Amino acid sequence: MVNRKNHAKLQSIFRTTPDAFFVIDSSGRIESINDKLIKLFGLSEKELLGTNIDKYLKVDVTKLVGETEELEFTSKDARVVPISINVGEARTEDGLYLTGIIRDISEQKKYQRELEDSRNKALAAEKAKSLFLANMSHEIRTPMNGILGMASLLKDTSLNPLQEEMLSIINTCGDSLLTIINDILSFSKIESGKLSIEKVSFNLKKSVEDVTSLIANIASEKGITIHSKIDNSIPQFLKSDIVRLKQIITNLLSNAVKFSPDEEQVFLDIKLTGCKGNIVKVLFSVKDNGIGMSEEEQSRLFQEFTQADEGVTRKFGGTGLGLSISSKLAKLLGGEINVESRKGEGSKFSFELEFEKGNEFQSEEQDVNYDGFEKKYPHKILLVEDNRVNQKLGEMILAKLGYKVDIAENGKVAIEACSNENYSLIFMDMQMPVMDGVTATKKILKINKEIKIVAMTANVLEEDRQKCLDAGMLDFVSKPVRIANVASVIKSLSD
Repeated sequence: MVNRKNHAKLQSIFRTTPDAFFVIDSSGRIESINDKLIKLFGLSEKELLGTNIDKYLKVDVTKLVGETEELEFTSKDARVVPISINVGEARTEDGLYLTGIIRDISEQKKYQRELEDSRNKALAAEKAKSLFLANMSHEIRTPMNGILGMASLLKDTSLNPLQEEMLSIINTCGDSLLTIINDILSFSKIESGKLSIEKVSFNLKKSVEDVTSLIANIASEKGITIHSKIDNSIPQFLKSDIVRLKQIITNLLSNAVKFSPDEEQVFLDIKLTGCKGNIVKVLFSVKDNGIGMSEEEQSRLFQEFTQADEGVTRKFGGTGLGLSISSKLAKLLGGEINVESRKGEGSKFSFELEFEKGNEFQSEEQDVNYDGFEKKYPHKILLVEDNRVNQKLGEMILAKLGYKVDIAENGKVAIEACSNENYSLIFMDMQMPVMDGVTATKKILKINKEIKIVAMTANVLEEDRQKCLDAGMLDFVSKPVRIANVASVIKSLSD
C-alpha cells in the first residue's frame, strides 16, 4: 500500500521523470500529471485534471495494464505523434489507481524509417547491379558464342600453319575474355550470397589435365612450361564442386604464368595430407619463379579490384578479381589460400581441402564419339534463336552431330512450328523479341508435354537456370556453346 505521507515524495519523482507520466483512477479519470505530459498534450494542467484520458489517447487505457503498446497520438495543434505507453497498477489507501508512462518515440520511428529506406535502397541497388550484370553477361556472351563456336568448328577444317596460329590466337583471346566475364559474375554471386556449392564425383587427374592444357596454350606464348604432379596415393575419384575447384586452380596457374618471365617454369603439386574413412585431405600448391611480392604487397593481395602493385595492372592486365574470388571459393569449399613470397624470388600459393571419396559411375562425361551420333540418338530438332549468327552456329553444331534442324526466330514462331510438326527435341533461347523462351516453353508443353526442351542461352545466372527448369525445360546449355556439351545433353536425354 502507498500511504499519504509518501504522496509528496512520489509527486516530486514523477514530475522530474524524462517521460510523460500520469495517474488515473480505475475509470480512467486523470488524477495527476507531470509537465512532460502537459507539453505532449498541448493542454494546461487545469484542462487535463478530472477528464478521462481515453478522450486524448483514443484507447481504453485500463485494458493496457501490464502491457507496453505503441500507438499514434494527435496533439492539440494537430501533430500526429508516435508514442509508446506502459501502464501499471498502484494500490493506495484510497483504492486502485493506474500509473502510466508515455514516451515520444518520434526519433526512434524516424530512425527505423531511415534504416528501412536505406535497406530498400540497398536492395534496389543490389537488384539493379544483378540485372546489369545479367544483361551485360547476356550481351557479351551472345557474340562470344558466335566467335568461339565458329572458331571451334573452323579448327576441324583444313588449315595451313599460319591459319592455325591465327585461329589459336582467336581462341586464346576469346577464352581470356570469357574468364573475365565469369570472374565478374562469380564475384557478384559470392558478394550476394547466391553462389551455391554442388558436390559431384570427378576424376582428379582428368580435371587437372583439363586445366593445365588450357593454361598451357597461354603459357606457350611466353615459352613457359607447366609441370603438374599428382600424388599417386590420392584416390582417382573424389567428390566436391569440381567447377569451383577448377576455377581456383585456373586462376592460380594463370597468375603464375602471367607474372613469370619468359622461358620459365610453373609447378602444380597435389599431395595427399590425410585419409580417414571416407574423407581425404589434399594439399594443392602452385609455385612460380616470377616477380614475387613484398609483405606489404601481400597484405593487399586478396582485396577486390586490386593487385599487389598498381603498376602490375597496366603491365600484365586483369581485373584484380581472380585471387579475391579464388580466396572466397576456397573458403566456401572449406579451405584457405596461403601465400609464400619474396620480392624478385617468385611466389607459392597453396590451399588444403577435404574431399569425400567419389566413384566412377558419377564421374564427368567422357569424350563423345560423334560418328553415327544421330542414328544412335535420333531426334527431330527445332532450334529457337533470334540471333542470325547463333542460328547458323547452332545449325552447324547440330549438323556436325548428323542432325538437320528447323529454326524459329522467337517463341511465338516456335509455338506455331510445334503445332505443325512433331518435334522431339527443342533447343530454346531465353531472351528473344515477341515472345521469350520461358513463356514459349510453358505454352509448347501444353500442346505436347512429351517434347523435350533444353535451354540454350547466354543467361547464365542460377536464377535463370531455375526459371528454365521451373518452366519445364529438362536441361541447360550455356553460351558460348560447345559441341561436346550439346552432344552430352542429347545423350543424357536419350538414354
